[in-house]
Amino acid sequence: MEHTKEPWAAKHEFHIEGGDRRGIASTGSFSDCTANCSAENAANRNRIVQCVNAMEGIEDPARLRKNRDDLLVERDELLAALQATREFVRDAIRILGV
Repeated sequence: MEHTKEPWAAKHEFHIEGGDRRGIASTGSFSDCTANCSAENAANRNRIVQCVNAMEGIEDPARLRKNRDDLLVERDELLAALQATREFVRDAIRILGV
């Protein structure tokens, strides 16, 4: 089953609506709520909406995250290789007196 289409929107104090303007979620208060619940629930609601809308069109978010992680590892390996090459060239220049 597919999720509700984007864009999602933050409505009222705690509610989230889908692209079809149908209510789909609530970040409402719970019994152990403190004085800051209203602001916290609104922040949670806004974060959920922003995350869902940012992922619009991405079929497999977990795969995207894995690809990103793989690219970060590759980047770090390439940066290490670049640093080693710089040190090699610096040492070669020093030794050869170029």
